[in-house]
Amino acid sequence: MKKFAIVSLAVSGALAFAAFTSIAINVDRENKLQRVEVAYADKQPPVQEIKNPEKPMQRWYEGTLNYYDIEGGFFGFTSKDGENLLPMGLNKKYQQPGAKLKLYGYIDNEVATIQMWGKPFKVIKVEVIEKGSSTHPSQM
Repeated sequence: MKKFAIVSLAVSGALAFAAFTSIAINVDRENKLQRVEVAYADKQPPVQEIKNPEKPMQRWYEGTLNYYDIEGGFFGFTSKDGENLLPMGLNKKYQQPGAKLKLYGYIDNEVATIQMWGKPFKVIKVEVIEKGSSTHPSQM
């Protein structure tokens, strides 16, 4: 009876393993090499195996640019959806407090900042909807 229980557990374990993975072995007849490929049941590798895409997702954000006088002062962008972005590479001619802008770019999670405000956002394109104050806040 114990042997039957052990065999049953072994078979059910093997079936469970087979349900989540698929192993294919290819043998090179000349070199006797084996290659094992694993296919995942949900067609996704485990989280630790997912690599960052080469190009992050780029998109447009519409919102308001404001100046914050903390950590040495910086410009922060708040989208219409309430998302705070720290525009990296925003040309000085667009750095106007209160300006309504459309920014095209991507969130860069590989960048660390001292501002501790918003998500670092790499600006690629800018469209001005409405100009802001022409005086830079640091000159006030």
